Amino acid sequence: MKLSDYDLTGSPQELIDAVDDIRTIINFGKYNPQVVTSVPTWIAPRGENVLFLDSTGGRLYYNVSDNTATWKIVAAFLF
Repeated sequence: MKLSDYDLTGSPQELIDAVDDIRTIINFGKYNPQVVTSVPTWIAPRGENVLFLDSTGGRLYYNVSDNTATWKIVAAFLF
């Protein structure tokens, strides 16, 4: 189960904090990275990361420059 983001503009800060806490608890604070089957080559914001998987293993790519296609390998592993 994963809770979506809600637009709470104009809501009291206590409500915003409560919704954020509930979302963190229900989502277990987990982050689901994007999984791709080809090496990333698209333009992305700095900090975006993707997990590339193929039949032999995978690599974690991280975009190091804002609005460019500059991807670096952070980690690699074999199956």
